[in-house]
Amino acid sequence: EWVIGLTDKLAALAAPMAMFYIGVLIMSMKLAKVRESGPRFGIPLLVKLILLPLTVALVIYGFPFDSVMMQTMLIQSMMPTITVASILFAKFSADEEMGALTTVVSTIVSLGTIPLMIYLVIG
Repeated sequence: EWVIGLTDKLAALAAPMAMFYIGVLIMSMKLAKVRESGPRFGIPLLVKLILLPLTVALVIYGFPFDSVMMQTMLIQSMMPTITVASILFAKFSADEEMGALTTVVSTIVSLGTIPLMIYLVIG
């Protein structure tokens, strides 16, 4: 029982720790690096915030799900990049700063794309 409790507590710390890590990465980045990385965000953001929800919408309308389940799947597909992406980038020797910036930028951009996609797909 204590192992399960410990595992639950450690799992609950994953997202807040990832957010702290992203904050440290963003604060330590140079402004020139952020400006230089700007154009590279286009494709990941387009795929994650536009193409993926449209693909999910096309796929799920072919199945006999109830409307609440379909709307839940659509909204889940519209969510921004996960906060653990930066940690995964760091673990596998990729550009962890790019992962942190993608997480932050996708969260900001999703404030506009989520309502737009809900209007287009569900509305």
